[in-house]
Amino acid sequence: MARSIVEALGADDITNDVDFMALCERIRKIGREGALQISYLADEVRALLAEMPDHPDANHTSKKRAALVAGHIQNAADAFNEAAVCGARAKSSFLKHMAPELETAYGKTKAKPSNKPRFKVGE
Repeated sequence: MARSIVEALGADDITNDVDFMALCERIRKIGREGALQISYLADEVRALLAEMPDHPDANHTSKKRAALVAGHIQNAADAFNEAAVCGARAKSSFLKHMAPELETAYGKTKAKPSNKPRFKVGE
C-alpha cells in the first residue's frame, strides 16, 4: 500500500507552478480516499471486536474495549484527512503568496463574477 501511495504521488520533478498544483491535488485526493477507507476499516474492527464475549478479568465491556482499539485506527484516518486538508491549503497558500510571480507570468486575472443573487434589503 505504501508503495502505491508513493507511486500515486509521482516521482516527477516539480519545475513549475502547474506541477506544484497537480501535486497538491494528488495529495488531497489520496488523503481523502485514504481517510475514507481507513475510517471504514475502523468501523469494521469496532463492530467485530464488540461482538466478542466479555472476559471476566477485563476491566471494561467488549464494546468499550472495541472502541478503544478502533479509536487508534480512526486516528490514522484522521491523519490522512489532515494530509488532504494540508494539500488543499498548500495550493491556496501558493496562489496567495506567489501572486506577484504569477501575475508576472500570466498577467493579472479578473475576479470571477458571483453567481449568487444580489439581495437588497429595504428597497
